[in-house]
Amino acid sequence: MTSIKFSSRSYTTLRRHLLASNVEEVAIAYSEFRSRTHSEFFVREIELMAESDFERRSEFHVSLTDDALARVIKRAWDLKLSIVELHSHVDTAIACFSPSDIAGLRDLVPHVWWRLRGAPYAAMVVTSAEIDALAWTASADRAEPVDEIVAGKTLVRPSGRTLQRLEDPHDRTF
Repeated sequence: MTSIKFSSRSYTTLRRHLLASNVEEVAIAYSEFRSRTHSEFFVREIELMAESDFERRSEFHVSLTDDALARVIKRAWDLKLSIVELHSHVDTAIACFSPSDIAGLRDLVPHVWWRLRGAPYAAMVVTSAEIDALAWTASADRAEPVDEIVAGKTLVRPSGRTLQRLEDPHDRTF
């Protein structure tokens, strides 16, 4: 079981930022990772990406500049924390990582994993109605489900659609 835990204030700030416009937005949650009976990301600090941090951005796609990505990785390294990346999909209420998200994560996660010397990584896609989330806690090569997101006293269950689609041999989308 894997969970991502936010303070109520951080979670509210993140949702407000991510759903504020008609284009995809991005935020980073620097998180302490613990693995006891289950895996937990405890969000300690958040960073809201600004317009200058994007190489490309539309209602369907977003990519950070090399400088922004280097800054995020350095901040995580300096804080000795893991990264939880969040981005929004504003064109739908259904939460599922897109094929371009998956392609980007297949390149990004091993790079960040290597740069942060095996620090676990998680990613969340946020819509107005739902969230889906993936984590890489044991390996940079295999995504695992995030079972719960806790915001203060509020429990949110991720949709799980992305892993269902990735594991479906008949779904050729991914």
